[in-house]
Amino acid sequence: MLFVGVAAAIVALTQVFRAQPALEVVVVTDPLAERWVRDAAARFNEQGVSVGVGQRVRVTVQTLGDMTAFAGQQGWTQANHPDGWVAAWSGVVSSSSSVGAGVTKRTLSESLARSTMVWMSRQSAASRVPEVTWAGVRAAAEAGHDLALPAADTTVQGFAALVSGVAQFAERGVLEADALGDPARAFLLPVVDAVPNYTTVGADPALTMSGTTGSTYAAGMAAENQWLSQLGVLAGSTPRFGYPEWLVVFDFPMYGLESTTQTAEEREAVRLFAEYLQTPDQQNNAMGFGLRPAKSEPPADHPLFSQGAQYGIAAALSPMRAVTLPPNRSALNSFAAWASNAQR
Repeated sequence: MLFVGVAAAIVALTQVFRAQPALEVVVVTDPLAERWVRDAAARFNEQGVSVGVGQRVRVTVQTLGDMTAFAGQQGWTQANHPDGWVAAWSGVVSSSSSVGAGVTKRTLSESLARSTMVWMSRQSAASRVPEVTWAGVRAAAEAGHDLALPAADTTVQGFAALVSGVAQFAERGVLEADALGDPARAFLLPVVDAVPNYTTVGADPALTMSGTTGSTYAAGMAAENQWLSQLGVLAGSTPRFGYPEWLVVFDFPMYGLESTTQTAEEREAVRLFAEYLQTPDQQNNAMGFGLRPAKSEPPADHPLFSQGAQYGIAAALSPMRAVTLPPNRSALNSFAAWASNAQR
């Protein structure tokens, strides 16, 4: 009889726990990782993960661009902030201003996935851009041909595109504050001026160049995962991909955002979601969205990356060619302000 009573109590408690409303935690992400993070959150929510005394967890995903955080405009406060944050480039957000009064940032993962900035020019534009390199694209810009780049003040990929040009001009990946000065800006200016309208190009040049007016651009620069997401359309016009000599590598770190108003259960829920994103299943899932796994390269037979390899998508990214931003906040602010003014 005792056993029956204990079993009945367990069943009753289980029913009570299941009747509890789900614990909702909010994770913000840069748009570069949004499609994957949203898909992963939907799968995570279906698994019935629980914290505390059996309370189910539900992850809600919102967007926050890295450059908004860089400018300190996210508006987080101790009483109102998300629980987790998937940024695109640690180089930008590590130098950002405070995440908010009374809010602390705790690293849950140094890297969830990877991507990088890549040039693309169609085969039909070979006469305008013989070589899909910084030198080749810059020459096309000086010859009066239009380019597609995202805006540097509103998108991390736009900022990264210009930083890759600074590294090209400096001929090194480790950048000091002086590398962002006037000589590098003069080198970039023909490329900056070759974009006819940054609003028309938008945040995703790959999407723009795969559209009906895409052939008007001699070349464009976008994140590798953006190009791969449009590969089904672009393949019909024989894209040519080219990597800058120095790579801006988006490492997609994840942070927990903590304050005294947050509960231990909310912190634990975000930690579990971070762990989930690093599982083999989710690392494989990320590749379907054009993202490389955090600590390995896509297999040679991966459908998306192997198709991209036919047009120049690299088998691996060399860590020896990665760009490192200077820690000098004022120099970064000055460069970002110049880019914003130059692109108007």
